[in-house]
Amino acid sequence: KKTETDTANDKNIVLETKLSTVKAKIVNTKSQIGVKVTEIESMNETKQKLEAQLSAAELGMEEAKSKLESIEADLESINETAASLEIQVSDAEKMKSEIDSQLDAKKTETDTANDKNIVLETKLSTVKAKIVNTKSQIGVKVTEIESMNETKQKLEAQLSAAELGMEEAKSKLESIEADLESINETAASLEIQVSDAEKMKSEIDSQLDAKK
Repeated sequence: KKTETDTANDKNIVLETKLSTVKAKIVNTKSQIGVKVTEIESMNETKQKLEAQLSAAELGMEEAKSKLESIEADLESINETAASLEIQVSDAEKMKSEIDSQLDAKKTETDTANDKNIVLETKLSTVKAKIVNTKSQIGVKVTEIESMNETKQKLEAQLSAAELGMEEAKSKLESIEADLESINETAASLEIQVSDAEKMKSEIDSQLDAKK
């Protein structure tokens, strides 16, 4: 019986050693789980920030597109006005040319023709001034369009960068979640080993108590 008791004690010592080792592994595994949970929280924060950046970039793109469309509509209207003014200039120049011809042909009607000519020249000067002003407006609108196109390109670049960042964050998050799942499986396996070892220890303790 002493030999049986010694053997049981030896088995008990071995089991206690294994139990301590497994418990240490569980502590280490739980620590790893904590680290992974922290990493997941950090990645979720990063993901939320990237989603906010993505939303802001998309909103900026919509505003830029809307402003660009408005400027292009203004430019089209100005171009139509310019075309109309050029037609008026052409008509006035034709009329002036006709009057000049009349002046050459009919010296007796010089005074009347000259009066009409002065009126037409005044109108012509006014229309030409309007054309200069219209061309200036076109220049301003063209500059605005170029500026908006640059803004649009910058926003497209930001949008692209935010989408890329989102993809990377999702990929890293999936990797961390896979690691966590593996660690949880290991933890579950270790807990089963602990449970089995504790049962065996309990049985050996019962045998030792019975033999005493």
